[in-house]
Amino acid sequence: ETTALGEDTLIHVYVPTSPNPTSGYFLLVPEREVTSVDISIEEAMKLIVSGGLYTPTGAVASALAEAKWSQIKQPDAGVPIG
Repeated sequence: ETTALGEDTLIHVYVPTSPNPTSGYFLLVPEREVTSVDISIEEAMKLIVSGGLYTPTGAVASALAEAKWSQIKQPDAGVPIG
C-alpha cells in the first residue's frame, strides 16, 4: 500500500496479459476502486494463460460472477476507459 499526495490509499496491482503473464503491467489504484476476489493463484493463472477459455467451477465461478467482470468500471478520476 502507498499513500498518495491526497487522502486515498493506493493499492499496487499487477495486471498480467495473456498468454504470457510476465508481460503485464503495474498500476497504482485507489483502494476504493479495487474489487478483491477470493481465488487461488493457480485458478487465476489458468484464467489468464487460457485467454478466458478456462471455465472455473464452484466457489471460484461464484466469486467471478459476483465481481461483474464483464462490465468495465470507469475510474472516478483520470482518463475514461474505452
